[in-house]
Amino acid sequence: MKDSAEKDSTSSKGILDRFGKWTGSLSNGFAWVALIAVIFMVLFSTIDLLAHKIAPTVWTFGGAMEITGILGLVMVIFAIPLTQLMNMHTAVDFLTNYLSKRVNRILAIIISFLSAGLFAVGAWQMFKYGQVTQAGGNATPLVHIPQAPFAYAGAVCFFLECLVLLVTMANLVKRGTEK
Repeated sequence: MKDSAEKDSTSSKGILDRFGKWTGSLSNGFAWVALIAVIFMVLFSTIDLLAHKIAPTVWTFGGAMEITGILGLVMVIFAIPLTQLMNMHTAVDFLTNYLSKRVNRILAIIISFLSAGLFAVGAWQMFKYGQVTQAGGNATPLVHIPQAPFAYAGAVCFFLECLVLLVTMANLVKRGTEK
């Protein structure tokens, strides 16, 4: 009887570990998209600025700010999951320093659960917004870049963040049950 309980516990740990590695790999791939967006944003802004200084009458591209803004959006939304996994979000923890490790872990579980719910709702709303913008044919004013793909990308990134938070929460719970 004990062996089957150990086997169930081991297989659930394996599933959680594999799912955690999968979300980590996906988050890492998304971070590469964010990095590429930063590189293009810097290159595009630099080229636009230099062209305006060198030949202001020749270079008249009115959509530079739109493209830079879209690249900034891509950078932010695709970096969110890996930032969470690496625990690099800004945290205000001056009160939690005075609490016990057990209370901090319980607070972290509650915060992860609530944050996962928030990002799940955010993913759902971004998906709905993508449907609305796609149906309406919404695009940027100057360059006419469709907005729907970016809303759908935001929905996917928010959903991945939700999964990352759930894995974080499950690992915190697992750590508390292990003695």
